[in-house]
Amino acid sequence: IAVPAIGATLLPLPISLGRLETEDALERSGAKLVIREDDELATDGDPGDAPFAEPDPDRVVQIALTSGTTGRSKLASLTAELKQLTFEGFTTRLGFGPGDRMLPLSPITQGAGEMCLYALRTGATLVMSHHARFEAERALAQAERTKATVLGGVPTMVARMLHCPALERTDLSSLRATISAGAPLPESVAREWEERTGAPTCSFYGAMDVGQLAVPSPDDPPEKRWTTVGRPHDRAETLICNPDGSAVEPGEDGEICMRGPLVQPKYWGEDETPYSDDGW
Repeated sequence: IAVPAIGATLLPLPISLGRLETEDALERSGAKLVIREDDELATDGDPGDAPFAEPDPDRVVQIALTSGTTGRSKLASLTAELKQLTFEGFTTRLGFGPGDRMLPLSPITQGAGEMCLYALRTGATLVMSHHARFEAERALAQAERTKATVLGGVPTMVARMLHCPALERTDLSSLRATISAGAPLPESVAREWEERTGAPTCSFYGAMDVGQLAVPSPDDPPEKRWTTVGRPHDRAETLICNPDGSAVEPGEDGEICMRGPLVQPKYWGEDETPYSDDGW
């Protein structure tokens, strides 16, 4: 939150990233400062010590590593406008407010965990764990102890908590929603989690390259929440098309394309953009 505010650009690195991948990302991004887990940072400064940058919606405030599932990871350039629109879509659909306590189950430096940071901007409380690795029993205990109202993680975490013996004796009465991203949440897992906890599950959908495409609401009908990723983002234009780029008929399968201010302008340090020649 603070790094972009002073005009710098942030490059979060996953804790699972190997040495060669880390060195490659640092070299391609042109990083000038690396902050490690064991670095001691000064905490006695005054907010007025560092000047805040002038607002600029086109300024790249974050560089994000793509998943690299089909090749070398790219560096996505996320602008201030893109981040702001993502924040608005995420918190509005999920109804975040000052009474919420958000517990991220995955690292807040990436993906689903990073989304949880947006809760702070609505006046909600962010519950942080001091542990680097997820453990289902520990997460359930923390949710009960802090009276978390929203949990956020990936589908495997929800499944592991669901099958954890501690769930039976855990009081999750404060929980009003469990959000999931990063992979499809199986309908059977979503259904059983809701039946046992009473908290709606919400799966949202997006990618580092193209931003946030769809966000659900806890108030959506259960069958929609269990089998879909919600409704398209208010500022995203979407197209479901055939291989030739033409729109499919209603009810048919096709490729999901999008355009609009949620899409990064181009990859960091490259001329290539996520857009095809047809503008999608």
